[in-house]
Amino acid sequence: MHPFATQLVNLFASLLLLIAFAMLSQRRIVTLIHLFALQGLVLTCSTVTVAYVTGQGHLYYSATITFVLKVLVLPYILHRL
Repeated sequence: MHPFATQLVNLFASLLLLIAFAMLSQRRIVTLIHLFALQGLVLTCSTVTVAYVTGQGHLYYSATITFVLKVLVLPYILHRL
């Protein structure tokens, strides 16, 4: 793996941890839904980065499913509720 890609994956991992702590401290449900969607977006970016660097095409499918479900569908459903 390239050094820049390694640093990028580490950045995404630290962002995921930071967002998880922010979700734990959040009391408002609307902000929690937004953080949930942001966490899904960061996870998608991390998966795409690993897929690009390693050349494993099936990870693009995983990233697409994560993006559609965790970033688009679930926050929409939770906002509607």
